[in-house]
Amino acid sequence: MTCVEDFLDADECARISDDLRHTYWWDSPVVHRDRQNRLVSTHSIGRTSSTTDETWLGEDSCELLRAIEQRLASDFDVPVDHFEPWQVARYRAGERFEEHHDSGFFGGDPWGERIISVLIYLSDSPSGGSTYFPALKQRFQPVTGRLLAWPDLLPDGSLDPRMRHVACPARRVKTILSTWVRELSRERVPSEERN
Repeated sequence: MTCVEDFLDADECARISDDLRHTYWWDSPVVHRDRQNRLVSTHSIGRTSSTTDETWLGEDSCELLRAIEQRLASDFDVPVDHFEPWQVARYRAGERFEEHHDSGFFGGDPWGERIISVLIYLSDSPSGGSTYFPALKQRFQPVTGRLLAWPDLLPDGSLDPRMRHVACPARRVKTILSTWVRELSRERVPSEERN
């Protein structure tokens, strides 16, 4: 588990947050495998947030995201083309995401499995809205610019059960920026096969 205070400064967070005032939001989906073992994205009562992605952000914010990817690639020693497109989740008062794992569904995907999760808080929430890892008994309050990152898999490639986590109910609006590192390069996947 990695926690970095002030990974983004207040100005960088504000630049992205300002851009979000004009974005399109939709109900946050949950990814799982169906009975035919197909990867599907559905809505769940266990996740009540809203989502947008980098395609709805302006040029200035997208340039900042590319710079963040370069920093993360260097910090975690991973190729920059292994990052998924960025997502932003917004949790209003009372909204949450029940205990879940970010990985375990993508083994047959052309990009491979998610190996690292990255979360950056764009806003403060002194009470409520924490990210909680029950097996580790670790809780992280949203602090503007704080980065959390964790490995999703054990060294043998199986899911690390300790990385199941909860987005606890927010008491006021909480906004997070997220991406995931995959096993394989996005550039190797033909565009029509990308998620």
